[in-house]
Amino acid sequence: MKKLFFAIMLFFLILSISACDENNAMPDEAAQTYKHTIEELGAIIESAGRFWEEWEWAMMRFDVDWSEMDWYSVHSDSIYLRLLTTSDFKSMNDIREYLLKYYTQAWVDARLSEEPALFAERDGVLYMNVARMNDPRLLDWRMASHVLVASDGDLVMVETSVAIVGSWIEDQYGAQRPLEAVQRFAFINGRIDSMREICPFCLSHYVDEPLRQPTPPMNIHEIHPIWLGWDELFPRKEHEAKVAEFTRNFENVHTATYIQFGDWHSTIILWTDAPLSNFMFVSLDMGWLDDDVEFHTREVLLVVDELAPGDAVALNIAFEHYLHPRGAIVFTDEQGIQWRMFITESMQGGCVPIYHLSLPHEMQ
Repeated sequence: MKKLFFAIMLFFLILSISACDENNAMPDEAAQTYKHTIEELGAIIESAGRFWEEWEWAMMRFDVDWSEMDWYSVHSDSIYLRLLTTSDFKSMNDIREYLLKYYTQAWVDARLSEEPALFAERDGVLYMNVARMNDPRLLDWRMASHVLVASDGDLVMVETSVAIVGSWIEDQYGAQRPLEAVQRFAFINGRIDSMREICPFCLSHYVDEPLRQPTPPMNIHEIHPIWLGWDELFPRKEHEAKVAEFTRNFENVHTATYIQFGDWHSTIILWTDAPLSNFMFVSLDMGWLDDDVEFHTREVLLVVDELAPGDAVALNIAFEHYLHPRGAIVFTDEQGIQWRMFITESMQGGCVPIYHLSLPHEMQ
């Protein structure tokens, strides 16, 4: 009987240990296999959004003591003020633990290591960077809408639209609607891993997305006047002031003008990453040779013997048509090879730049 009793007790002991192991494993397994609903993912986005909204506006949980002078400034654009004791966060660890509820470890590490720092802790007191490079927007997260865009295993993509308080935009019929910020969030296992904002004006590209292809060794920036119609005078003074502001840090600025009609024009600023020689800005003519389109130089409008990094070329241009290139730049690189890059125009509209440089092709 004793042997039978001990055998039964041993059986139940093993059974209970196995049950404990299964119960301990369940949360991890559930975390790996659980599929969040769009409502749950939307709630995560909204909670995280309110955190950054309050940080932007220095309010609610991020109320600071504005009577204090900034206690230190590692960067010229950094001002750190002490969070009041009413704040929910007392330390950097509090900030980190809160964000980890909504974001992945990698995302939090990257965000909190940015410079200038968003938060700083000194002598056991938490401070917040209150310098803002741009006017913050106030988003109405109560009216946010969320759409599941894609799902692939543990990776889920959600697109969120949220109204910007006090901002309106007219549609093509003249009716006003609230301007919305559209963002896409990538989730890994139910936590935000990255986010990108779609341009609120054209809704066709991300805010941080480059709208020009890289064209080394040249870089391009364009400045346009606000179009007021042919009956209005070209705002020369304002336009030239914008050009001067952009080019003020270049050592030498070479200027040329090629306006094929009217007086309204744009200015493109070009600069190089590598020393170039025999730099030219030329106008183009188009012809046909054996059923192939051929472009040749019509007029040399500017010659710069040596164009060095730190120099810029400002071209005032208004081409008569955009279907084929009307201008180009020609230069010789450090290996003695002569290249040509067409100046093209895009009629895509929206936020897409008008003027572009083609990829360089070797002159024969």
